[in-house]
Amino acid sequence: MQGLALLHDSWRLLRSRKLFWITFAINLVVVLLYASIGFTEQGVSILFGLYEIEDPRFRLGAPLAEALYRGIFSDFIVTTWLAWIATGLALVSTTSIFPDFLADGAIDLVVSKPIGRAKVFLVKYVGALLFVLLQVSVFCLGAFLAYGWRLGEWNWAIFLAIPIVTVFYSYLYGFNVLMAMVTRSSIAALIFTALFWLCLFFVQSGESLFNRIATDQEVQLVRIEERLGRRETTLTRLAAEGKTSENSNEFERVRGQVEADRKEAGELRETAASTREWHGMFLGVMTVLPKNQETIGLVGRALTGEDEPTMTDVFFAGPRGGLPPPPPPDAEPDRRRERRDVAQATAERIEADYDSRSILWVIGTSLLFEAALVGIAMILFVRRDF
Repeated sequence: MQGLALLHDSWRLLRSRKLFWITFAINLVVVLLYASIGFTEQGVSILFGLYEIEDPRFRLGAPLAEALYRGIFSDFIVTTWLAWIATGLALVSTTSIFPDFLADGAIDLVVSKPIGRAKVFLVKYVGALLFVLLQVSVFCLGAFLAYGWRLGEWNWAIFLAIPIVTVFYSYLYGFNVLMAMVTRSSIAALIFTALFWLCLFFVQSGESLFNRIATDQEVQLVRIEERLGRRETTLTRLAAEGKTSENSNEFERVRGQVEADRKEAGELRETAASTREWHGMFLGVMTVLPKNQETIGLVGRALTGEDEPTMTDVFFAGPRGGLPPPPPPDAEPDRRRERRDVAQATAERIEADYDSRSILWVIGTSLLFEAALVGIAMILFVRRDF
């Protein structure tokens, strides 16, 4: 009962803050904007039909239309609004809970009652998470109704965003509480949390960048090696047919292409190996830290089935299929087509790489880091003289 009373007190404190209701109102606006996107027989309609984009690939009932609507929620709204703006507002609103609790005499009244300090700490900590839990719950309910209205399908996986976003927020709030216990200052705790968030962003962006560069180089290397194999076959055929002298121009041309491909492949292989080493270093550091970007990415993984199109397919406006059939060995490469093919194959490989990372690794290791921070903060709370 005492724990429920403390939790109810946290709820009343959150409701009394203007940012709680401001965030709630913005949630409703974002949901309305999401619901304003629809699909017709001609393509996409925006702002309840005020604007229309004619594109048969995204007409009502098309697989890419569903992928687009699902991707807008998971890859844009969740990652931009919930994971950045709403999280920032939640931190501003909840960062003063522990400093105020320690400073205004409320702690003296609570610890005088027969309730353990560890329990008081944990209840206050969980109570602060109510800010995000309630906001995301309302948001997901609106998105669920919009999804069902626009696509005629009730995707219950949308509600998985509630625990995922709450866990994502808890990574940052755990650090925030530790800084609040150390400094006893709301402003200092918020500043240190912002710096910690920036460090996480730097590490995870570095891992993502080097992974993308290395994967792009590896895809290019595969294409060069495939082209090299075809040209070596042509060269062997010309030599077997005894055409090295009578068709010396063709033979020398193909041999020059083979030598150029071998040189390019060797240089690219070394560069890709070096880039992958840098990626490994960033990945190693990221393993022990909270993986907030990866955690938010679980929303998209939860919403997308194994064989369903994704936002990668939307961007490239076509189904998956890797690299298209190669051109003839003696044909001049179409650089523009090559760049697009490499970009598509790279995006698909990266998507498969991140989808293969287990939830235990993404959330489990992050929660271990958070548990260590919260444990230290709780020890400081329990052992401090008030």
